[in-house]
Amino acid sequence: MATQNKAKGKRQEAKGNAVLTFSFFLLPLSLLLLLFCVQGQTASPNQFSQSFKVSGQPHLILDNPFGSVSVRPWNKNEIQVLADGLVELIKAEQAGDNTVKVETRKQRKLEIVNFTVNVPTSCSLNIRTISGRVVVRGVSGEIKTQTVDGDIELIYIKSKDVDATSNSGRVTYLGDLVAKGKYNFHSSNNAVDVTIPATASFRLTATSLRQNIDLGDFKFNGSSTGTRFTGDYAGGEAILNLSTHQGSIHLHKK
Repeated sequence: MATQNKAKGKRQEAKGNAVLTFSFFLLPLSLLLLLFCVQGQTASPNQFSQSFKVSGQPHLILDNPFGSVSVRPWNKNEIQVLADGLVELIKAEQAGDNTVKVETRKQRKLEIVNFTVNVPTSCSLNIRTISGRVVVRGVSGEIKTQTVDGDIELIYIKSKDVDATSNSGRVTYLGDLVAKGKYNFHSSNNAVDVTIPATASFRLTATSLRQNIDLGDFKFNGSSTGTRFTGDYAGGEAILNLSTHQGSIHLHKK
């Protein structure tokens, strides 16, 4: 009887060791499955990324009703579109060899999508938002941007043609005025703040219905009616139009 009990005990011990060994085998497998699930969650449906090869004169058209837009230059013949927001709302496509069109589809429920776009330095831009800040840095292509409720910041720009309009946002420009270039900056209810080289040559038309026009250190050959100033500086080679209804105008030398 003792011998049978001893044999039975050994069989139970062997069975227990087998279960333990199998459990140790399952543990790494379960960890791998957990890691896979976590990695799958990291690739969030709210992260969008798409790149387009471009040639010639690249052009970006971006329509984003609700959310910010940031455009940065890089040394690639490629437009890279990154966004935080619901991927199913974003449509990005290439038209021809050099034009990329991006839009956020309108929804009944407000969904905010924030874009960051890397573009070739020479890329031209056409950007529209309803409620969202627009920031463009370091490009030399034509720029046209419009917002209803959002600031516009154009920094280190070397473009020959710039048009920036906001209804209630502040419009800020820091960049060059190229000879024979045309620059229009308007905010209906906020400030227009422009910083340009002291060596720039331009004809200025500045209009503020509140008669709040600050020309800084620039000395013009011109005239003023109180709400509107027109004058030439250093020959008047470029055209600079600044306007606001309820805001102020500030002109600075850099």
